[in-house]
Amino acid sequence: MRKTFGFIALAGLAAFAAARLVPAGLADFSKALQEAPTLKASYSAQTIGGLTERYTVELKKPNLLHVETPTQIFVADGQNLTTYDKEAKTFFKQPATAAAIGSILDPEPLNLWAGFFNPKALSPISTKALGSKSRGGQNLDAVEATYDKEATRIVTYFLDPSDKVARQATVDLKKSGTKTTLVINAKDVQIGGKSADDAFAFKAPDGSREMTLDEMSSSRWLTDIDEAKALATKTGKRIFVDYMATWCGPCKMLDADVLQTEKFKDIAKKKLILLRIDVDLQKDVAAQYKIEAMPTQMVLDAKGSVIASTVGYGGPDAFYAFLLPNLG
Repeated sequence: MRKTFGFIALAGLAAFAAARLVPAGLADFSKALQEAPTLKASYSAQTIGGLTERYTVELKKPNLLHVETPTQIFVADGQNLTTYDKEAKTFFKQPATAAAIGSILDPEPLNLWAGFFNPKALSPISTKALGSKSRGGQNLDAVEATYDKEATRIVTYFLDPSDKVARQATVDLKKSGTKTTLVINAKDVQIGGKSADDAFAFKAPDGSREMTLDEMSSSRWLTDIDEAKALATKTGKRIFVDYMATWCGPCKMLDADVLQTEKFKDIAKKKLILLRIDVDLQKDVAAQYKIEAMPTQMVLDAKGSVIASTVGYGGPDAFYAFLLPNLG
């Protein structure tokens, strides 16, 4: 089994952080998300120097979700999770498992609300209380949270003292020596309100179509290993597994530098079934494959046997040196 060691985020570090390093303000935000029966938010996100984008989120425990981004709509109705691509006008359905729902809230800037379903989402390795800050006419309590030891992801939360919920946030991401800053402005947030009866029902827009099995297997990330093995058997492809965690900075670097690129997508379309395992949500799978650090990447056969594995993220060249010889 081949391994390439780059940046490594240790799972134990997150548990330590959750137990000892989360200050009162951030712990209160995490608690508010965990205890809220519902959450609604309409907000903007802008990478400094880029365009402003709008997001809407409506969540209801235990497993209901309606999220709209500039490019996609996600609806979980308690049984199915439907993903709609606005540009392609296509949609696909998958079981609304905890892992599948959690994966929707993993990317920035949706990650701000990940703690609603995942109590470990707010698990930094270090934090700093910055005191009260005036932001857009509001006095908010600021907390800076660092999510990995290389400080590749630092989030500053600006919390409303009245309900302990974030109204703004800045996300500083470092990769290849370059820092980008995402600014989130979430003034319109409601905790514990009533949801409309049809809030979590997917209605296929006019002119849209459901994707075929082949299209689904080549263009989406699965979160269920049995579903991945079934598709691999039907298509003759191997399975690529991304073991990650929402608090893992190097995981997000791997995703941005490699997994979201057209180069990787072209390879995956021809050769791979894509599977993403959040180790906090799928501890049984992580234990089965002896995952001890994130990110870990594996190539499996259709039976789930490991063909190759690598731990950490050492950049795109190291990633492809691992992947390309194991495509089959």
